[in-house]
Amino acid sequence: MLRWIRQRIAVQLALTAGGTGLIAAVVLTAADWGVHRFAHDDIANDPEHLIGLVVGGVAEAVVISAIVYAAGWMLWGKRIERLIRGVESGEIDRDPAIEPHAGQWGDEIDRLGVAIGRFIREALDNEQRLQALVAELSKTERHLQEAQSLARLGSWEYDPGGSIHWWSREVYRIFGHDPAGPPPALQEHLLQYHMEDRKRLVESLERSVKNGQPYHGRYRILPDGRTQRWVEAHAYAQLDERGKVERMTGTVQDITAQVEREQDLQRLTRELNHRVKNNLSTIIALTRQSAESSDSVEALASRLIDRLKAMALAHEMVVSNRPEATSLELIVSAMTRVHGKADTGFDIDGPFMDVAPDAATPLALTLHELANNAAKHGALSQAGGIVRVRWSPTDDGGLTIEWAETLPNRIDTDFQEGDGLGLARGFIEHQLSGRIGVLLTPHGVRLRIELPPAAVDQPIGDANPVTPQPV
Repeated sequence: MLRWIRQRIAVQLALTAGGTGLIAAVVLTAADWGVHRFAHDDIANDPEHLIGLVVGGVAEAVVISAIVYAAGWMLWGKRIERLIRGVESGEIDRDPAIEPHAGQWGDEIDRLGVAIGRFIREALDNEQRLQALVAELSKTERHLQEAQSLARLGSWEYDPGGSIHWWSREVYRIFGHDPAGPPPALQEHLLQYHMEDRKRLVESLERSVKNGQPYHGRYRILPDGRTQRWVEAHAYAQLDERGKVERMTGTVQDITAQVEREQDLQRLTRELNHRVKNNLSTIIALTRQSAESSDSVEALASRLIDRLKAMALAHEMVVSNRPEATSLELIVSAMTRVHGKADTGFDIDGPFMDVAPDAATPLALTLHELANNAAKHGALSQAGGIVRVRWSPTDDGGLTIEWAETLPNRIDTDFQEGDGLGLARGFIEHQLSGRIGVLLTPHGVRLRIELPPAAVDQPIGDANPVTPQPV
């Protein structure tokens, strides 16, 4: 702009100087001509004198034009040059305190400088405000991205024609796309949804585009074509003046962790219901068996309380250790420690193994009944008697437990199965689908308990399980 003004000033100065020089040359030449005529010199018949007069006029015109141009340039051109340099270097006064006075040479240029200074000042102020707004916008966008990343929540927009306009960065991450590229086409994007959920999503989308109503739902997606994840989508329609949907906006959130927790909670609830049902069935069986073998209320109460204590101890072992399994050594130690004595006791040994939660209580009650029988009628009822318990895994992944009682004195081999052993047989064979074999020798009873693979978990290594105290 200023350079254009400088060019206009130069052209106007040149035209003014040329016109001024021409007028001055004509006036001076005419005056010279008049002087010669007044002196009665006949210069019309003197070509050389006439040519000299014309050449002198032209020279005068050139000199006068140059003087006028130089003077004008000194007054206006130099000032505009200084104004240009001041603008380019940033040294121009952006807020002059004194306005130029009217009538001064170059006052219009001064006013132009004032106007340019104020314009630059306002431009710089606007630039600073714009930079502040850009910085605040960048900060807000960064915070939004961080919040969306923490919430695993992304936002999107697209038109009803099916062309996706915009995805936030988190949507790219959820669906496994590169944020540097454009969002995929709608049909390509829909292929990332699970086939069973895709139809439901398309129907919801078409219904929203048709009637302008929002929709939301949970859908399974396959970002890499293999790994299944869960998302929750919300969509809202924006209507134009005619009431037609011109844009769809919405959010999509990765809720895989939430769905997995809900599924775990449902699984644990089902397992809890199953265990409660089994425990109630066990309590009913214990009550019925205790009642059939008791001849008084006191005997019934004593037997039932002992068996319920063993059941409570087994339950404590299940909930105090890993929820998915309980140490077999812990079960054997807890059940045998209740009936052990100072001079007689148990000799237990076996590898580290885990018992499934459903098998822990029936197995613990079985061992409790065997230990109770040993204390009342078997090896632990005589001084010097001992009970050896050994266990080992089977080739098919199951478990074998050997229970061998040794008494110092020979016993009568006429053996009859009592209610305790009958209860143990019910636990092993009916609840755990296992087998129990009994062999009576002159020096004590031997039992072999075989459990299927479903009752056994993987080895627990060198873990130190929590040892519950007897109830």
